[in-house]
Amino acid sequence: MRARPVFQPRADEPQSPGGRCGQDTHGADFTPFGFTLVEVLVAMVLTAMVITLLSSAMRFGLLSWRKLGPENHADILAYAVPVSLERYLEWAATEATVWRGRPGYVFPLCGTAHGLAFYSTYGPPGSDRQGLRLIGYLYDASRHVLEVYDVDLVEKEGEVTDWVRLAEELVHGAHDAGPPLSRYGNVTAFELAYAETDPSDSTREAIGWKDRWTCEENLKLPRRVRLIFGVGTGSSKKVSSWVFSTEVP
Repeated sequence: MRARPVFQPRADEPQSPGGRCGQDTHGADFTPFGFTLVEVLVAMVLTAMVITLLSSAMRFGLLSWRKLGPENHADILAYAVPVSLERYLEWAATEATVWRGRPGYVFPLCGTAHGLAFYSTYGPPGSDRQGLRLIGYLYDASRHVLEVYDVDLVEKEGEVTDWVRLAEELVHGAHDAGPPLSRYGNVTAFELAYAETDPSDSTREAIGWKDRWTCEENLKLPRRVRLIFGVGTGSSKKVSSWVFSTEVP
């Protein structure tokens, strides 16, 4: 039987990794990793396109934030602060609130033209701020700064808490409540007024607006609280008027 010839590559012939040569039978060039040059070029083009799209999206988002940021922040603040006050007032504790199983507690509201303090049982869903809390909104007109307090109350066993004193100290700034929960700058208007309502009037309109609600003289909540709230200055200033109710529907 005639032996079949065995071909051996020449010693000087270049070899590609994995036994592949630099070209296939059709003349296509291969990289050392087994990809054709066309495949590498396509991958590079696609990668460049993705990077370009991501860069454009980030640039557009940054420009939009710079353009709309301050005005958008003012819009959010102009709405968020009054709504938060409304939520707290809707859950305001009254003299009929049962605290630690003992009804008849008096939970006052102390108010001035630029601040108020009262007790509320409202806690944002999912928050650890639950139960009876001392709430305060204090405005410094000279600095255009509004501070919001949400104070956790710890009543010592065997002691009776002076709810009136705590609220008065907070609204007049003579308190040890610690740092505020929130502090807002660029607040150009925070004007409060308080009123009763006429029980015989079916519309329950407010009567006799006052710029002060003294705790000791009014051991009950005002039926209506009015807020004029403004943020920003000049053409970007936003002012709104709100009337809140503390009456149980």
